[in-house]
Amino acid sequence: MNNTQLLAWLAGSGHKMVFYYRVTDSDGQPMHLILNYNGLELARSIPNTNPMVWDKTVTPKLRFQLSDDLDDIDVYPANKFLFEIGVRGC
Repeated sequence: MNNTQLLAWLAGSGHKMVFYYRVTDSDGQPMHLILNYNGLELARSIPNTNPMVWDKTVTPKLRFQLSDDLDDIDVYPANKFLFEIGVRGC
């Protein structure tokens, strides 16, 4: 899914705020994650393989301990969400 489809899916699932997290996968490639308030992965994007594509079907889902330095992103308003995701290069 692209950024707009990600937004529609998050809005339809009832999420009002999500967290953006960037990690490095086991191959050393950057991976962008969207996490819920419990730190559970909702979607991921691996820019080097599929730029601008989000996958919400990957299993198993990753879980992270949320820290204060994570960027929180409001799902609403839509234009702000899309801007924030776009700035991060997703």
